[in-house]
Amino acid sequence: MEECIIHGQEEEVTSQTVHEYFSNFIRAQKVLNKTALKEGESTYSFEELDAASDEIATRLLSGQGERYAKQESPIVCIMIPPSIQRICALFGILKSGAAYLPLDPGIPSQRLITMFAETDPICVVTVNESETENIKDAILQSKRELGIVAYDSLIGDNPGTNDEHITNGRKSELASVLYTSGSTGTPKGVKLTHRNIMNRLMWQWREFPFDDDDIGCHKTSLLFVDSLTEIFGSLLQGVPIVILQKGEVQNTETLLKILVKERVTRITTVPSLLKSIVLYQSMSENKLKSSMRLVISSGEKLPFDVAVDFFNALSNDIKLANLYGSTETLGDVTFIVFNNVEELKNVMGKERDSVPIGVPIANCITYLLDDNKNPVGCNIVGELYVSGISVTNGYVDSLKNNSFVPNHLFGSGKNAAVHSTLYRTGDFCSFKNGVLWYEGRRDSQIKLRGHRINTKEIERCARSIENIDFSVVLLCNEQLVLFYTTKTKENEDDKLLETLISNLPPYMLPKVYHILELPLMKETGKLDRKQLVEHYHAVQVNNPDNPTFDQTLSAIERGVIDVISGELLLQPSGSYLNMNFFKIGGNSLNAISTIVKLKIAGYSIDFADFLESGTIGDVVERIKRNDEGVNDFQSKSKRYTIMPMTSADDNEDVIPLVAKSFSTKVDLDVLVDSTFEDLELLVKSVWKELIEEDLSLVVRDNETNKIVAAALILDIRSTAKPLFLKEAVGAILEDVDLPVREKLLQMGGDWLDSFMISTDTMLPHRENMVLLHMIEEEVLKLAKTKGCRGILSVNAHQVTMDLDEHYYGYTVEKVIHVKSYKWNGTTPFEEAKDDYYLKTMVKYL
Repeated sequence: MEECIIHGQEEEVTSQTVHEYFSNFIRAQKVLNKTALKEGESTYSFEELDAASDEIATRLLSGQGERYAKQESPIVCIMIPPSIQRICALFGILKSGAAYLPLDPGIPSQRLITMFAETDPICVVTVNESETENIKDAILQSKRELGIVAYDSLIGDNPGTNDEHITNGRKSELASVLYTSGSTGTPKGVKLTHRNIMNRLMWQWREFPFDDDDIGCHKTSLLFVDSLTEIFGSLLQGVPIVILQKGEVQNTETLLKILVKERVTRITTVPSLLKSIVLYQSMSENKLKSSMRLVISSGEKLPFDVAVDFFNALSNDIKLANLYGSTETLGDVTFIVFNNVEELKNVMGKERDSVPIGVPIANCITYLLDDNKNPVGCNIVGELYVSGISVTNGYVDSLKNNSFVPNHLFGSGKNAAVHSTLYRTGDFCSFKNGVLWYEGRRDSQIKLRGHRINTKEIERCARSIENIDFSVVLLCNEQLVLFYTTKTKENEDDKLLETLISNLPPYMLPKVYHILELPLMKETGKLDRKQLVEHYHAVQVNNPDNPTFDQTLSAIERGVIDVISGELLLQPSGSYLNMNFFKIGGNSLNAISTIVKLKIAGYSIDFADFLESGTIGDVVERIKRNDEGVNDFQSKSKRYTIMPMTSADDNEDVIPLVAKSFSTKVDLDVLVDSTFEDLELLVKSVWKELIEEDLSLVVRDNETNKIVAAALILDIRSTAKPLFLKEAVGAILEDVDLPVREKLLQMGGDWLDSFMISTDTMLPHRENMVLLHMIEEEVLKLAKTKGCRGILSVNAHQVTMDLDEHYYGYTVEKVIHVKSYKWNGTTPFEEAKDDYYLKTMVKYL
């Protein structure tokens, strides 16, 4: 098998810092008098930028010298809006030997406190003290000693500079600290070094060399890593940049006008903003193609249709580059470039989802690994890891460095140190046709109700509908919700639901939610997922029913659909009338609660009738006929035969059936990794008593002649001693069972102990429910025939728990909260869900 370890080219990287390279380059290339910065009508030459930053560095050192001396890697905060002053301050901070930490007035106080506590910065450089109130509060609460320094105090009329001091002062490897929340929501300060930055920039200059008349632009917030390449990528090559204000970037029409007016030749953007640019370009007289030469898409996956529209609306003369990375890898660590739409289509082949992310940049290696951190083969999806010079120095708080792990896949040699660390991206990729393809995030691998779901598969299915141009699946209160937009702005709920139901398994079916416009984050233009979820919750609170019913439906049809869709967490739709309950997300668990809720809502239907109904429409018809109380299992009884276990010659087949069922379906055993062998030994440990007492039942499938279900039943006085290899399981079961058992023994009389009930794990949900119903009915009949006073049952599975409590009328006698259960000073089930309980129930006859 060819392993998916892809090497970028090995290239030399300068040992100079960012600011050293800048000062040396502009002198060597004699561009001192050339315009470096343009903000509206104001400009600054390279010489003015160099001199101003020298002065800022000198004054920082003279004013904060003691703090600098105490720290190995000093950090200075900067909170200056997009402006010439911002760029001068950035270079000044670097020249002083410090790293910069960008701040913004909108950062929450608690996040600021974390940032200050972790980084212990020297000071905050700002141009507007009126915006620093939350900064001052955070400084007090973080108990750090840092002052607020006005930009004007760092730049005078002509105080002179100390070039020698600046040039020969102590160097710091650290260039910047950027805070990112990542997937956890916990702020993490990423440490970016000068070498990280220079490797990324030098690769860019080789791959996309500048022409003499090139013009860049700075439009991204300093909080985000793309700002770094926007600023330094151009200025360190003597290329001027146009500085854009927040409002200008947020208004796509205004942004286009400025880009055309200033003849900007290259920009970096996120796909959502690129889509807006393409849309406005097709309607605008401001033709971007007159000056633009390179557009870099980064930060999100680039949809194929957006890339095609880009070339169609602009020109095949403009290059489109798709870059992939994260703050931890200096923003971009893989790339692919398209010169025209034909190249794009050739690379895509039959793929029509998102554009590939390409191959590694220079001095980087990408690895696709499985769960055991072993390389996968080509065309196989693996988790993406990265090593090389672009991998940053981890997080300021080293306790959060769990994504940075030792590289066990790179041997010794001259570059061993460079590749000694692997960064775990949390993204899944595959390697096909010589390039990497993005396959979704680790966070998009959602585990919901026992199923592992790749949300990207749902999104891809939705986008197969021509009118849908964007879709994203998010988890809202343990419920999958598919948000989508359409090209025509029209609702496609019914068509979308039909497509999803036809192509996805029931457990992957989401609610669908049509939105007219995507909420974008102001700073980056990326999709604001948090705002989407908040909007959805607000709508549900104000209009929880959210009716989308066909007005021709009857009241009973609407009512039944409302109950069923609510239980299955689906969007109400009349199309369900022609669909089977178990095909649209129904399972053994929610079938019981659905029947109960239908009865509560006034729609009485027997358990058997519900299971026999082919469609939701059939359920409605049976309710209309008011067949309550009918227990007709004629068609099922022809297929299945229930009998005493001792009557079955192959009754030992019950042992593996029960072992497999409990080791895979019962949460209590799954939580402590009970194996098939563990459960097999458990059943064998009581097998002798089960046979001797002759109370157990089996169900045989007459078509296959196999045992497909079993009820292991003991007398409550049985001397059987179950062997639990996972002692914690035995302990919690005894604690929930023993008090009730002793109570029943004191009451006297005969009682059945419904010890274990299992069905074949390969059965569909509907068949599973049919068999459970048959067994429960037969156990009740057995208890009555034997003259028992009742049945004892310890329930660890939600299906049998609900079936006994809500349908068969068992009384709950004892409950234990599994997650908080203590045993031998430990909490063995701490990974359990908050709402998981064990219940001991009794059916009193």
